[in-house]
Amino acid sequence: MNLTLQLLRINNPQVISMSSAFLHTMKNKSDIELVAMQAHYKRYTLDALNAYLLEVRKRNLDIKNENEIGKWVEELELQKFKDGLSIVPKLNWERASLKNEIIDTSKFLGLDVFVRTRINSVTPKPIISNPFTEFPTLCLLSKKELPKGLKSVTRDGKWLEIASEILIATIYNLQSSGIISIAAFQDKHSYFGLIQYYRESLSIKLINPNKTGDILSDLIISVLKTIDTSKQSNFDFANILTLLVTNIIGKEKIVFPEKEFIISILKIYSESNGFVDLSYSKSNLGLITNYSLDIAEKEKAALQTQYENSEHMKTVYLGASEIDIFIFCRMRKHISDEFFSHYKDTD
Repeated sequence: MNLTLQLLRINNPQVISMSSAFLHTMKNKSDIELVAMQAHYKRYTLDALNAYLLEVRKRNLDIKNENEIGKWVEELELQKFKDGLSIVPKLNWERASLKNEIIDTSKFLGLDVFVRTRINSVTPKPIISNPFTEFPTLCLLSKKELPKGLKSVTRDGKWLEIASEILIATIYNLQSSGIISIAAFQDKHSYFGLIQYYRESLSIKLINPNKTGDILSDLIISVLKTIDTSKQSNFDFANILTLLVTNIIGKEKIVFPEKEFIISILKIYSESNGFVDLSYSKSNLGLITNYSLDIAEKEKAALQTQYENSEHMKTVYLGASEIDIFIFCRMRKHISDEFFSHYKDTD
């Protein structure tokens, strides 16, 4: 079991308290019962398995698939961690430098109707040190299958998951390559000096305007080039994301916006690169269009190697810092909200 997972469990009192009942249960089981459990380990919860492993190791029992169970526990812990990322955490702004910079105002008859003040801002280091040399989207999809059959036309989250991964990986890649900077900020919104509230989010700025040769990367750069730099609020990630998605799938509401977004991007990759082919077939009496991304074997092997070397680009790992988790969660929430705004209700 890797050290990060061990430290996570040791330093997390909630995990310990949740496992106490299972520890008691496992202590009361006989050696024969514990050995028998190894054949059905996937039936048990994460807490039960953690208690099980502690007890069998304490008794030095001969569990033939202990390593296999340990790997399964790691998978469950990582999934639990990812599931927890659905809620954007609050940042501790006390450690950030105070700015108090007015970035947007609206006046009427000389009076301030609205004032937006940037209270805090943090620009972290890139989450990865080794960016993809090219094609982050294709690197991610070189090991993935696009949803097919009924899964391709149901809102089960598969298309949104893929769309989120390729967008976040591409943004991280641009950040790591020194093309953009990402900042987390805290702003105070004030109306007539009476109504006030605070908002936390992200901003993205273009540092190097040169194109990369990667389709999605260059589309993001093109959007950033159109930003009116006179207003800091224009750099908000939500604003940039809206411009990007609208440029690709339009303003009209559609049934499956994430799918349309991904297929539109992949069509451009296919048209621009000879080693990529986006093919399609029909299923369910011709009612469903299934898409397949075919990559030439030589290039596919190279893309998969890049994927393995830079896997942290597609997600936040267990040892990530508070600011990295905040940025990842905030990006994913904005992406989900943006595609939801494009949904066409079929009822």
